[in-house]
Amino acid sequence: MTRKFVYAVLLGCMVFVLTACSSSNNADTEQGVSSGGASFDDSDATMFFYNWYGVAADEGYYFLSDNCYLKYYDIATGTSAYLCSKAGCEHDDTECDAFISYDMGPVLLYHGGYVYGMLFEDEVDAYLWRMSADGSTKELEYKKLYTSPADEYGDAIIYDPEICICDGDIYYYTRSEAEPNLYKVALDSSGPGSEVVFSATGDRAELYRLKQNGDFIFFQSGNFVDDDYIDIDGGIYAYNAKTGEVTLVKKDAISDYCVQNGMLYYNMNGTIYAMSLTDGMEQKIVKADSDNPYIDVIGDVLYTWDDDDRILCAYDLEGNLIASQCAADWGVMSFYWGDDRYFMGMELSSDGATNTMALLNLSDFLAGSGEWMKI
Repeated sequence: MTRKFVYAVLLGCMVFVLTACSSSNNADTEQGVSSGGASFDDSDATMFFYNWYGVAADEGYYFLSDNCYLKYYDIATGTSAYLCSKAGCEHDDTECDAFISYDMGPVLLYHGGYVYGMLFEDEVDAYLWRMSADGSTKELEYKKLYTSPADEYGDAIIYDPEICICDGDIYYYTRSEAEPNLYKVALDSSGPGSEVVFSATGDRAELYRLKQNGDFIFFQSGNFVDDDYIDIDGGIYAYNAKTGEVTLVKKDAISDYCVQNGMLYYNMNGTIYAMSLTDGMEQKIVKADSDNPYIDVIGDVLYTWDDDDRILCAYDLEGNLIASQCAADWGVMSFYWGDDRYFMGMELSSDGATNTMALLNLSDFLAGSGEWMKI
């Protein structure tokens, strides 16, 4: 059986193109989905998403080195180290304690003193792995999530799915032509198996951009309009982990979004809008320089970034530019995510064989003096 590996980042780029081409304001009639009335009482919680290659902890960051070794950066000391206790280890083979897998997804989560991620066994079976915060324990097949679907030729179709943890459950999705599903499964290794909490229906159904905020799992889902898979009739949904209710939050083909401060912020063809989750009122914030940037709101600052131009911008919530920077000047090839302390990116070696993670101090960046530092 041959393997077809479709990276989430490539899908994200594809969907940026797709969603910029279509929008729809028709009322949603999908069975089991509410078109409003949800109480987003946890909407001021921190949103966790896009934790590609790294994740924040209380006093530092866990991140992947060369896509397969787990390291930790300590903010107080400004140093990073492999999660390996073997004396004399060169951290360059599978015997290293910090080695996870050559065949793993890029998303990392930090929860309850463990770092979690996904790996693929025999190029087919997807497992949740975890390592303790100090590196003392490692469970590479902590919990099996699914077996990859096959295409029409019998070849495995393997994706790097986005995953979230909420209220003791892990949420993930799988894709196949027939039925993309959103699943939840107990994080406890002895807990029950996976349960479908949402199914995307239609001849050309898609499910993507899974993000967690408080007790809500937000995601996008819709149907491609025709067989060229260019235009999509989609929307943003929220699954309430407490009640099991799925609510249609916004009916539109949106390029990217985040939820903070009781607001849904979203990108429509490069224009960033804010919509109240309480009364649905909307307002335009700013037209970004890029047509399809990633966006995030941290505190009272809106960040936009584009991996094509490698431009990171910061705006206040009135749309006034605070700071901008071309990360390419520092050798940073891709942005990933930020918290209220640092923004994380990746620098590739000249031959593209290895990667080095880098951090940007956001306080310095907002003051106009930020420099990326390798970790």
